[in-house]
Amino acid sequence: QNKALRWLSDFDAAYIDTDHIAILQRYALATFFFSTYVKSVFGDDKDSPISNSGPAWARSDHWMSGKGICMWHGITCPPRLFEGREMNHYNDNSDVLHFNLTENNIRGTIPSELVALENLLKLDLGRNNLQGTIPPSLGSLMDLENLYLIENDLTGTIPEELGDCEMMRNMHFGGNQLTGPVPESITYFKNLESFGVDENYLTGPLPEFEKSKYKLLILYLDENQFTGTIPSSYGDYVNVFDLRLAKNKLTGNIPQTLGFLSHLELLYLDENELKGRIPDMFTEMSRLEELQLYKNHLTGPIPASLTELDSIRVLYMDSNEISGEIPDSIGNLDDLETLYIYNNQFTGKIPSGIGGMKNLKDFQVYSNGLTGSLPTEIGLCFKLETLYVEDNQMEGVIPSQLGELDHLKSFRFYRNKFTGRVPNPVCNLESTHKLEFIAGDCSEDGGTIECDCCHECYP
Repeated sequence: QNKALRWLSDFDAAYIDTDHIAILQRYALATFFFSTYVKSVFGDDKDSPISNSGPAWARSDHWMSGKGICMWHGITCPPRLFEGREMNHYNDNSDVLHFNLTENNIRGTIPSELVALENLLKLDLGRNNLQGTIPPSLGSLMDLENLYLIENDLTGTIPEELGDCEMMRNMHFGGNQLTGPVPESITYFKNLESFGVDENYLTGPLPEFEKSKYKLLILYLDENQFTGTIPSSYGDYVNVFDLRLAKNKLTGNIPQTLGFLSHLELLYLDENELKGRIPDMFTEMSRLEELQLYKNHLTGPIPASLTELDSIRVLYMDSNEISGEIPDSIGNLDDLETLYIYNNQFTGKIPSGIGGMKNLKDFQVYSNGLTGSLPTEIGLCFKLETLYVEDNQMEGVIPSQLGELDHLKSFRFYRNKFTGRVPNPVCNLESTHKLEFIAGDCSEDGGTIECDCCHECYP
């Protein structure tokens, strides 16, 4: 504060009167500057009175100059007409509406004096190197709608006072080192559209946003230490299209009510401690593009409605205890590009319906209890790049139709009971197309198949 006051009184070339309406705005920005330029010192050069020996901002155009703050980089003021054109950046001092210095190599702390920007609508200081805590005084910015502090080194808890920002629409603190629970006051916002606190160390139960349940679009709570169950009330967020709860310590079952989220495009529940069957809840989720359920304790079969997901591109169900047969109807997922169902308890054959997955690029079904032969219809998955079927109980010969897979890069089929010889059309993919790695049960000591092109052989 002292440096900011001294600059205003002795060095500011704008010569603002102390009763000017914008004096506090200029003071608040000067305080931010000195809080993040911690090695700034005053000199004798009147044209450049401040020298900085510390790390510089990426851009600091017009900051701490005699120009009006509406010219300073990252500052947006109310629009004015100039020669018939509406402009937000001009050489004058006015209310700061937007303060945006994202990705600007800023270090230091966020000063509480920013509360003087009383008409602020948006504060974005994301992707910098800010340290310290989030000032509780930001809760006094009653008009604040957008607060982005992502990817810094902020510590401490989320201030309860932020719940006073009743106009808040978007609040994102992801990628910091915040601890403690999400304050209850935050859950009372009525206009909240997106909320992100991913990649922190937050604890306690998942927050519930009852008053903004129809407006919420994005919810990022992943990569924390949240505990308890997924609230059934999350099924009330009917307009949410991106829901991420992965990498926490959540327990219990996946609530059936999530099936009401008909606008959902991404659902991440992976790396928790969820159990029970995957609910047969996907009938109305026609927009779902990514579903990640891996590394839980899920059981039971693949639900029938899951194979009706017209838009699904990525499906990760690996590393669970899912059982039963892979349904032939999985071939209906013709937009699917990645299918991971390895490390489960599937039995039976890989269904011939898999040939209907024309966009499949990565199919990994290893470490199950699959039997039968490798279906020739896999040769119809012309975009396939990765095929891993090892550690099962499959038998028969490797179908020559795999030689039609011009994009195949890696094929693993060891620790099965395949016999015969790997067909020449498959081996030829190494020289004529993109095949880089192939491995099977082809060792001289106990191998069951002959392979002239395998890079690794297993007994």
